[in-house]
Amino acid sequence: MPMKAVRQLMVLAAILSASACTPGEQLGGARPLLIAPRPTPRTPASTPSTPTPREAYKTVLGIPESGNVSAWDAAGSAALRAKLFLTPSFEERLEFPADRPLAATYRIRLNQGDRIDVRIAAGHGAAPFTDVFEVIDTAIFRHVYAARNGADAFSFTATTDAIHILRIQPPLGEAAGYTVQVTVPNATAFVFPVAGGSASAIAGRWGDARDGGSRDHKGVDIFAPRGTPVVAVTDGYVMTVETTSSGGRVIWQRDEASGLMYFYAHLDEQLTTSGQRVERGDTIGRVGNSGNAQGSSTHLHFGIFRPGYIAEDPTLYLQQSVAD
Repeated sequence: MPMKAVRQLMVLAAILSASACTPGEQLGGARPLLIAPRPTPRTPASTPSTPTPREAYKTVLGIPESGNVSAWDAAGSAALRAKLFLTPSFEERLEFPADRPLAATYRIRLNQGDRIDVRIAAGHGAAPFTDVFEVIDTAIFRHVYAARNGADAFSFTATTDAIHILRIQPPLGEAAGYTVQVTVPNATAFVFPVAGGSASAIAGRWGDARDGGSRDHKGVDIFAPRGTPVVAVTDGYVMTVETTSSGGRVIWQRDEASGLMYFYAHLDEQLTTSGQRVERGDTIGRVGNSGNAQGSSTHLHFGIFRPGYIAEDPTLYLQQSVAD
């Protein structure tokens, strides 16, 4: 089967068809995702003493499919370089096609003793291989945990203060779909973006048809009286304060810790400036109906975007948020 370097996931995943890396999941240099690792990787920090389920599976695949196996293995290794960080708790649906190797990775900062709870529900296809790595530096990743083959839930507790990577990869040639849920117990939740509001105020839902069905709603609408304060859902900095024909008065905020971007639209007022640092709960604007919301009830359109402006359903984040 022809292999192409393609980055494709319904919601961000690392995709790479590249030259194979050595068994310790070591990469030879921090490069953009679509560039292959260096031919001579450095020595990994450590190598597991017993094969992980993924390594055992790779051995069973054997020589006849060696070309495809190498590409599948390289995709899993190179995906470790993706810089997508988890928010404290999240849920995401992933789809993997059968015709190219794919791996999804997520980074999270953990201190010694911190725990993450992971649940993976298979919508279709075989169970994935799920592993956790510790980031040693930009090019070395130490394998620290492998979920039991076929396990749909597990917990991992960090033994060091470090960035950790959760990697999910289906078997070679398998079309598969999973719902991935990661929970960090006792993590700080979002502040709800409309002061005094809660998830019950959401009326315009993610995925609702817009413009006669020509597009889907890439966010949620939170209804509130005109002038109600709009607050930063977490710490970060303001990327853009502007007026557009569709969003009206809008604000883009970036969370440097997670890499996510937050979009606040249809504002009546913008009370911040581009480049300004904001803290969780700071008032940054006021609810209105500017842009293409004129004539409708006043509300905040709130969206979440991953790097590359890939839209993500904010519903789970908001359901777990706290009132300002």
